[in-house]
Amino acid sequence: MNTRPSPNAVDRKDIDRYINLAESLGLHSVANTTKWQLLLDLMRNRSGWVPLYRFCCIDSELSGWDREWWYHVPIPFISVEWLELSTTEEVTRGAMVYSKEIDHSEWIINFLESAKFEFDRIGSNIRIFGYIPRNYTIKATKTANK
Repeated sequence: MNTRPSPNAVDRKDIDRYINLAESLGLHSVANTTKWQLLLDLMRNRSGWVPLYRFCCIDSELSGWDREWWYHVPIPFISVEWLELSTTEEVTRGAMVYSKEIDHSEWIINFLESAKFEFDRIGSNIRIFGYIPRNYTIKATKTANK
């Protein structure tokens, strides 16, 4: 039995509200429910390390960083202007030894390309876009245009 929240687990009226808001802001969707579900499935089924993420929705401010991929994700995903992944894992090797960093960008980029997501590298992070034009700020388009 599948009890996980899906990317657009809301009423149709809420989805219509986001569609209308995006149109009024001049945004065009480039990520659909199928793409977001593929990303969720990848992260939820991964054993071991999963990336931290943060997101900016078209109707809200920037979220904090989180690593929980089951119930803390932004539902519905139709509201996501962008979702950013941290690709670096810090491995502690002891109190007197510097931590080691592992770069996970290769498998993440391979997945994003195969799923045909719109994304860009921003330092050691990857920003996945739900809408274009691409927003490179840390504020939602709605807020940025006030």
